[in-house]
Amino acid sequence: MKRVGATGDEIVEALIANSSTFGKKIVFSQKYKLKKQKKYAPNVLIPHPSAQSICETYFKKSPAHIGFVRVDTLSLLLPMVNISAYSDVLVVDMVGGLVVGAVAEHLGGTGYVCSTCLGSAPSTIDIIRMYNLSSDMVSRIVLVPLSAPCSMQSSGNSPSVVDSSAEGPGDDRTCWR
Repeated sequence: MKRVGATGDEIVEALIANSSTFGKKIVFSQKYKLKKQKKYAPNVLIPHPSAQSICETYFKKSPAHIGFVRVDTLSLLLPMVNISAYSDVLVVDMVGGLVVGAVAEHLGGTGYVCSTCLGSAPSTIDIIRMYNLSSDMVSRIVLVPLSAPCSMQSSGNSPSVVDSSAEGPGDDRTCWR
């Protein structure tokens, strides 16, 4: 039946229909059906990605991509910086977006995350895609080179708002309020 393309449930129902002793068993001892369901109709559970699972996966597959940051280091980092709801957080992330994604996940879409980098071009934060964050949470992540706030401070401008040239294309958000 597998070769024909029958589903796992169809195979189990056909096996039960052809079994002469299945109907004679009481409800609690019908383990036969469970065994056959496990064999022919397996269930696949895909967990929601979290900072822990993403960090563990990257540490096993490509630890250099995340700067050899282990799960215990990341789990100690988040409580130490005292991030709470409605916080505006400045993050210098050099590990591919692992810390930015963890902070955004921790905030839950209530505050802003300003991701900065050393140099003029923002570093890649590809790992944020793995977090499967909602569009509201992603819209609260702002990418700004570290030179933009520093140049504003040296020129005497107010450091409360980042000018539009320092932000990404189409962004009209602020980093600090």
